[in-house]
Amino acid sequence: MENHTQNSQRLNDYTQSLLFRKLTEMVAKTRSFPIGAQDFYTTKPYHRGYWTGAFDMFHYGHLQSIQNALKYCDQLIVGVSTDDVIRDYKHREPIIPFEQRLAIVSAIKGVSIAIPQYDLYDKMGPAEELGCDVIFSCDEYLRSEYEGKEMTEKQLAGVERWETFEAQAKEGGIDVIYLPRTGEISSTDIKMKIIEQYKNSNRVDTISSNIKEEYTSGSSISILPTDPTSYSITNESLDINPIVPPILDDGMGQ
Repeated sequence: MENHTQNSQRLNDYTQSLLFRKLTEMVAKTRSFPIGAQDFYTTKPYHRGYWTGAFDMFHYGHLQSIQNALKYCDQLIVGVSTDDVIRDYKHREPIIPFEQRLAIVSAIKGVSIAIPQYDLYDKMGPAEELGCDVIFSCDEYLRSEYEGKEMTEKQLAGVERWETFEAQAKEGGIDVIYLPRTGEISSTDIKMKIIEQYKNSNRVDTISSNIKEEYTSGSSISILPTDPTSYSITNESLDINPIVPPILDDGMGQ
């Protein structure tokens, strides 16, 4: 994992890049309070918020989360995980490439600017450098959400990671707000529906009958094309796309 200094330099290089300048110019034409302009405050509790995620297969749940964050702040900066971050954290290739995911998030109404998230474990660096006074996450990272329940190893790691972030934010004078997770839809649901549609249309010949059980248990199920109408299942490689990620892992608020 690259250290904070290296990632800070990469972020600084990006903010000086032609792409960032073009995005800022676009924001200036469409927002009354673009980044870099004179501060413009409303009655919202915070001025500038920071929200991160993978946003792979962007869907309505992602949109709801961004809209919820905008209820708290005048400006919203969104960090989009790079392809390397997704490979390191989810152990799979992203379905949508980073450049496309960045463009999608940048185009969302209310997002002041979208930037790369180079390091999943560094929230304070970008938040402080960009002058944010609040960081957003999902309530799935709150320990209180699991009272009376046994957490999985991954859930516990996520909770502990965000407890560390929150302590760092408090020291830096930045608040952390945990937004409710949108339960109506997830990337997992979308991927399972795609698999079901292929099965029902007889375009998948050899998908095993226990695919859901394997999927729910966290197995890495990948679909390997063998010809235009026939597919086979393999659990042997993480290099084959698309790979179904662990269940209910949308990458929001990471």
